[in-house]
Amino acid sequence: MNKKGYTLVELIVSMSLLSIIIIFMMSLLVNLKADENEQGIDTKALVLQATLSKTINSDINKLEAENFSSLVPVDENKKITKITFKDNTEKFITITNDKKIAYGTKDENTIIKDLPNGYLVKDMYVTNNSTGLMKIIIEVENKNNHKFDFNIEAYSYNKNQNI
Repeated sequence: MNKKGYTLVELIVSMSLLSIIIIFMMSLLVNLKADENEQGIDTKALVLQATLSKTINSDINKLEAENFSSLVPVDENKKITKITFKDNTEKFITITNDKKIAYGTKDENTIIKDLPNGYLVKDMYVTNNSTGLMKIIIEVENKNNHKFDFNIEAYSYNKNQNI
């Protein structure tokens, strides 16, 4: 018998195998895309952390911070830390609704940043110890997967503090 084509069974089997391979490849691509999006969000959070840390620490060192203090805000959805400098200027770090971080003077903010989706400010606190080391820590947590938490930290050493 002279065969010049494929039987119906051969076509159905080959189409079924091809469909299984395509479904597997599509699920793999969807998972890779989700991982890429998550990494992009983490990168945005790292850039935010670096920008805020650099700006705040630069001001602290250039303007010579004298005191860090937590303020009691009028709005309970805000947390405010005041930095007083040697020349009596004041700058504020303000966290609003656990998503937005602002830094600047009372009248003008130098930086206003929204945290990427899935990130929340957990806490902001200030320490002034007896050795003159002053520290501001802003704890940021990833609510999506808890794999990527970070802190924004600012340090200053008050030379006028008595030991």
